[in-house]
Amino acid sequence: MNILQNAPIIKDLIQLVDLSEAAVTIISAAAMKALLEQHVKTFLPDALHFQRAIQNVRVRDIEVEMPLVAKKGGPTDAIDYAPVQQAWWDAILLAYKNSDKCPMRMPLEMRIMGGSDVIMAPQRGNSLGTCSIEVLTLYSARNIWQPFAQSVLDKWMALKDPSTGERLKTRPHWAKEWYNYNVDGKPWIERLKSVDYKDEKQEFLQTLADIGKDANWSLQDLQARFSNDLFDKFFFDGTVQKENDKIWSNGTNGRAH
Repeated sequence: MNILQNAPIIKDLIQLVDLSEAAVTIISAAAMKALLEQHVKTFLPDALHFQRAIQNVRVRDIEVEMPLVAKKGGPTDAIDYAPVQQAWWDAILLAYKNSDKCPMRMPLEMRIMGGSDVIMAPQRGNSLGTCSIEVLTLYSARNIWQPFAQSVLDKWMALKDPSTGERLKTRPHWAKEWYNYNVDGKPWIERLKSVDYKDEKQEFLQTLADIGKDANWSLQDLQARFSNDLFDKFFFDGTVQKENDKIWSNGTNGRAH
């Protein structure tokens, strides 16, 4: 497979006739033919990853959760997979475009999952399901990784619902890379606060305030005990007391701390 995908004749053909997708399809078909045909019984972590124990390798990794959307003119539960397919091809073509330096030295991964009713979950509100898609690389490639990952993210964040023309509410996997990346030329956290988590952020703070009423603690107490620089910036905007007073004043007991 390495010989095939790095063959000069393949690269020359791609440049000559602009057949990037066709070349990738040929290489992918060859890879599928090379797979073993017999079933193998294994542990779940090994079944979920393409190589045994790969989950123990130190990597750089950016992953987004993309809502599945309804097919225009179809039944309400009919899914239009066009944005998901586009996200998949965007990452593949960018990987081949940068094959001279090969910043992506681990696989492109994608899985389809459900939605969520957890307030701050990136899958929240995705009634038709969620596409979880990520690109990874080895830690040894960290010095050339971020520009490539940013270019992939730019493609993914620009995807729209074919039925409405509106951009998808694509959100980050919280436990992976996202903080140092930009969306629309601004820090990603700014879009999360003002657009993609605008309502959820307030609901989350209100829920915490409601929980604290019976225990006689406030959001200010919560910040002092558990917050960090990221939480300060995302949830509290550096003005905890003002935010806290507003939320408590909307509660049933009117207390503020």
